[in-house]
Amino acid sequence: MLRSFPNFVLLIVVYILIETYHRAATSEAVSLWKLVNRVCELHPRLSTATEYPEVYAVAHLVLRAWQHREEYLQAQQKDVEKPWCVMKFTSALSAPDESTFNTTNGLDDLADFDFDLIDWSFWETGRFDQVGHGTDM
Repeated sequence: MLRSFPNFVLLIVVYILIETYHRAATSEAVSLWKLVNRVCELHPRLSTATEYPEVYAVAHLVLRAWQHREEYLQAQQKDVEKPWCVMKFTSALSAPDESTFNTTNGLDDLADFDFDLIDWSFWETGRFDQVGHGTDM
């Protein structure tokens, strides 16, 4: 585990990336990409330490989310500059550097990552505060 990123921080980043993927065709996409960029700027190791499986996975999720956004923009015939973090992760993952995380070391190829893996509708209902208080959930 990358010591400078507690598990809950990485979970938050993954959640943001899942939302960024799902909202690629919405007005919120611009704000979400600004947020993703800001997180990468505030945590430089997040965008450079791809030798760690967690960062490697985040890098791939960023690139997948951007690919989804880019497909939408192309269909709308809109041209938008790639976010800084997308360029950073593209460069980091394409560099033939020995320190880059090797997928054979325990992380499967993320090309087939299912962005619908988690059903977040429970959290979106606002009823999450009832968990553990005797409710049947």
